[in-house]
Parts: sequence; C-alpha cells; structure tokens
Amino acid sequence: SRRAESYLTDDLSFDWTRCEGQRYFMNRAKELGCESMVLFSNTAPVQYTYNGKGFSNRGGTSNLKSEHYADFAAYMADVARHYLDEGYPVTHISPVNEPQYNWESGQEGSGWTNDEVARLARELDKELTQRNLSTEILLGESGDWEYLYKVKNDNNRSNVLSAFFTAGSSAYVGDLEHVKKRICGHSYWTDGTWDGMRNVRAQVAQAARKQDIDVWQSEWSMLGDGYSSSEFTGYDTATEMDIALYMSKVIHNDLTVAGVSSWSYWTSMDMPRWGHKNRFLLIALTPAGGVDGDVEQEGSFQATPTLWVLGNYSRFIRPGYRRISLDLNESRNFFGSAWISPESDKIVAVYTNLSEKGVRLNETHTGWDNEVKTVTTYTTTAGKNLKESTVTNGEQVVLDAESVTTVVYNLK
Repeated sequence: SRRAESYLTDDLSFDWTRCEGQRYFMNRAKELGCESMVLFSNTAPVQYTYNGKGFSNRGGTSNLKSEHYADFAAYMADVARHYLDEGYPVTHISPVNEPQYNWESGQEGSGWTNDEVARLARELDKELTQRNLSTEILLGESGDWEYLYKVKNDNNRSNVLSAFFTAGSSAYVGDLEHVKKRICGHSYWTDGTWDGMRNVRAQVAQAARKQDIDVWQSEWSMLGDGYSSSEFTGYDTATEMDIALYMSKVIHNDLTVAGVSSWSYWTSMDMPRWGHKNRFLLIALTPAGGVDGDVEQEGSFQATPTLWVLGNYSRFIRPGYRRISLDLNESRNFFGSAWISPESDKIVAVYTNLSEKGVRLNETHTGWDNEVKTVTTYTTTAGKNLKESTVTNGEQVVLDAESVTTVVYNLK
C-alpha cells in the first residue's frame, strides 16, 4: 500500500497506538533535544475524501469533500494538541503538499487550488485558536520554486505568494493569527544548472522581498533527470560524493540567492536500490536479505556523503545565525558563504571546491581580524567525513580538492 496510517478510526475516534514508526522517531528526536517539529499532511483522512482514497481523481481541485473542511482542520489540530500535551515541540502544521500536482497515480496527495488551500487554512486557524495553541500553519510546499512567483500551468494553483499575501485576493490569508509571513517551496526541477538555479532563486528572493515574506526550502533530493552533462557526470558514473557535492550547489544557492532561512532534505534514510545510490537518502539501510530484501529484517546502515556534506552546513550554521558578506571569485566550481552567530562569538564559512586541486585561502577579515582566537576546519571529501583540523595561528586555510569545508573562527 502507498497509504500512510491515520490516527482516525472508522468510527472517527482516535487510536494513538498507530503510526508506530513515526512515533518512535518523534520520540528519539525529542530525547535528543529537537526544538521544532512540523506535522506534515499529504492528504485528508480517507473518511473525508471524495473517492475514499489517499490519492485523487479530481484533477486540479481538492479531493477533500466540501462539507469536511472543518473536520479535517479539527483532526490536524487534535493531533497537534495530543503531541503538545505529550511534550513534543510541535511548532508547525503543514496541511497541504505540492498542490500543483494532481496525484492520480496512487501516491498520496491531491491537487488544491489556492482558494481551497486558503479555505482550509482559515478553518485550521479557527481550530488552533479554539484549542489555545500557538502552532503555526506552514503554507506553500510548492512543487517547485516557480509556482511561488509566477503564473505557471494553472493560474488557480500558481503565483502563490501573491495569492496568499496580497490583501483583497480571494486566497488572502495574511490576516490569520496562525499564518506568519512565511512560505515554503521545494527545490526540485529548477536545479539542473548553476545559472538556471540562480536565476530562478533570484526571482524567489525578489518576490518574497516585495511581500516581506520569509522563505523556507522544505524538500529536496536529487530527483531530476535533466542535469547538465557539463556540470554533472550522470548517475551511472557518479560517485556518492559527486551526488553530495551537487547537493552543496543547491544548498548554497538556496541560502545565498533565494535567501531561505530553513533547508530540508528528503529523506533521512532508505534502501539504496535501483542504482539510486544516495540520491534520496542520507543514511543507507541494508536489510539482512540485501537492498531488495524485507526492511523489517534487521541489517546494517551506513552514513553516506550526503549526510556529511549536509552537516557541513547544518552542524555549524545554527538557528539565529545571520549571513555576512563574503567576497570571493565565485563560480560553479568554487563558492562559499559566511555566517555570524547571534552572540557574535563565532564566524562560520562554508566553502565548496569542486576542482581537482586544493585551494589555499588568502583571507582578509574586515573589522574582525584582531578578534580571532582559534580557527578550526571540518572537511568532507570522498575519504573524510567532517574531519576536524586546527589551523595554527597565521597559517592559511587549505580547502581539499573536491571537498566541502567548514571554517569556524572562534572570536572570544
């Protein structure tokens, strides 16, 4: 089955023992100090859909029955309240995923018009307020970035930023208590070339600035087929590190050109089947019977370079860090960004060197050179997993060939 379990039973009561796997990982995340959780929905419960299924046959309009908007909203709010009562930091609910697609092939989902998403958001806002919850409604999850800022394919399901946040629009939700000035989208399909991804992301940033909206990148993996042969070797010959280095291009441009303040990868773990290598995973699972075996059979797991390269960013650029100016001769084979901590006690720079030669940095620090106490680097290559190294006072930082390197400057 391609359908996920739901807490809602046939008699519309709740069975909180369901979703055992999800509950396990939520609990581990809570134990490990995770500060924010998003409850994410692909479909309304089948009790409320037109076809009684988790996928749709309604084309570009919602599979949620018109009379059940309030019921679906109440369901999501009840689940949020349950987990908040259990001590989980449920900060966001994302009620609709990739509404620009029709989801007719069996995979969970539904098309939704902007007006339908707005109607659901209004109902969910009411239900959250009624339960006295501060949980935010996270809208967007656009199938690609372009849907956010222009009319594309179906004007009822695109130009989303303007539809949701222009006062007077039929889909305006900017006045709702639980909708902040925030939108999220997915980096799929607009990531095939360096210049192409920068052009699209510049337009995302421009549209977001116009409406004063914070942007999150909420889902990416190397899903596309159309990567430029001059910029990527192709999946057949690519190493796992090649795939991780390409991901670094996408993260860099999402952070520095689109200006996103959150970046999420899909998915954390899976079996590396069908020659996919680590395109869709950070941790590769191999069941006892091999990658085509039963995942319930205990086996082995292995961190892949996508995990370590993601760590070059996520382990060091923490919540509250702000980007500062970094001037370098940037190209699709050499790029970087720099960030300062909220306490101004650390500056972090993340560099990607895609060339076959090491690079020695000749640095000038404007306004903070005298403050540097220690410098530590963390290098990821095909043979190094965030390998830590101390840079002796006065020495230049060296970036390995085909590497992502994080340089941490401790200022106090």
